[in-house]
Amino acid sequence: MLDTSSRANFKPTAEIDDLDALAKEVSKHLQASAAAAQNFLEHAIAAGDALIRAKAQVKHGDWLKWLKSCDLSADTAERYMKLARHRDELNSARVRNLSLSAALKLIAKPQPDNSKPKKVKRAPSFDALAWWSSASPEARSRFIHGVGLKPLLAAIPPSWQREAEQAIGPVSSRATTLLKLALSTNTDGEAIAALAAVKRVLAAGRYDLHDVEIRLNNQNRRFGRAA
Repeated sequence: MLDTSSRANFKPTAEIDDLDALAKEVSKHLQASAAAAQNFLEHAIAAGDALIRAKAQVKHGDWLKWLKSCDLSADTAERYMKLARHRDELNSARVRNLSLSAALKLIAKPQPDNSKPKKVKRAPSFDALAWWSSASPEARSRFIHGVGLKPLLAAIPPSWQREAEQAIGPVSSRATTLLKLALSTNTDGEAIAALAAVKRVLAAGRYDLHDVEIRLNNQNRRFGRAA
C-alpha cells in the first residue's frame, strides 16, 4: 500500500471537506504528477482519493459540472478513482514508474478468487466393458480370479442362473445325500440300496448315468471340517 503521509507538504484528503478545496487538491496533484514522473502513481492515487470523496458530496446531477472545475472529463476522473480503489495492488516499490495506462492494465487483470473451492482432479474412469472386449482370455481369467467366486455368483443376473444350471447342471441335494450314504456304508447291501435310490432320483428327473458329473468341494479341505 502506498504511504504518502510522511511528506511535509502532503495534507491527507480525508481532512478536506470543502468542494473548492478538493478541486484545488485534485489540480495540485495532477500538476505534480506531470512534473514528477517518478511519483506519478502516488499523486494519481491521491487525486483519485480526492475525487472519490468529492463525488460523495456533490449534489445529484452536478458531478460533471464540478469536474470541469478540475479540468477533468468523467472518463479520466473514473480512471483516477479506479487507481485509488485498487491502491493495494499497486505496490509503489514494484510499479513506481508505471504510466497511467500501464497501471490500469495491471489492475484490470482478473484476480484469483480464493473463495471458490479448488476443483479436485478426478481419476480417469475405467470402462470395464471396453476392457473386457479387448482383453485376452488369460487376462479375463486373472480378473475373475481376483474378483472371487462368491462376489461373482452374487452379481450374476437371475436369468443367467437358469442358463448356468442348464450348462452346468443343477445340484441335487437328494442325490448327493444318497451318494454320500452309499460311499460311507460298511455293508454291501446298504451301499447297493443307496446307489439304487440314486438311480431312481436321476430317473425321476429324466437323467441317466451319462448326465452325472461329480464335483469335489475343496472348501472343507481348505478350512477344515466342522467337528
